[in-house]
Amino acid sequence: MEWDAETYAQKFSFVARYGEGLVEMIHGEGLSVLDLGCGDGSLTQLLAQKGHHVLGLDASPDLVKRARTHYPELQFVLADAVEMDVPSESVV
Repeated sequence: MEWDAETYAQKFSFVARYGEGLVEMIHGEGLSVLDLGCGDGSLTQLLAQKGHHVLGLDASPDLVKRARTHYPELQFVLADAVEMDVPSESVV
């Protein structure tokens, strides 16, 4: 499936809003979190703001590009979660 980042931002931003409740359920600080299917990175950013070490992963080149553009201080990986190979040094 090919995602268009602009369409995702306009029509699917509700997905990240659903995820905000899950972020609130993560207790502790400075945890390593892998955000699978990170989309445009908005939840990845929220996790980072909460003080966690995050790595965003998505299979869409367009969405990963948008995430990297909007959140250059965060790390995003272009990969399919089914076939991913995340180096251990990627997650603090």
